[in-house]
Amino acid sequence: MLEKNIESECLEGALMGVLVRKLADRRAVTAVEYAIIVGVMVAALVIGVPAIGKNLTNIFTSVAAPL
Repeated sequence: MLEKNIESECLEGALMGVLVRKLADRRAVTAVEYAIIVGVMVAALVIGVPAIGKNLTNIFTSVAAPL
């Protein structure tokens, strides 16, 4: 019975060690933050580029007309 208690305590200690190391590892969190930033930038481009494109078309058309 004593051996099983020692084994379970060792297993619990090992699992706690793995859990603490995983929680201390910030690389995955940083990757998620960068992914969110990139997603917001892509959304801004998808929304903004068509609006800018229409304005540029109008500007080039108005400049080209007198030529």
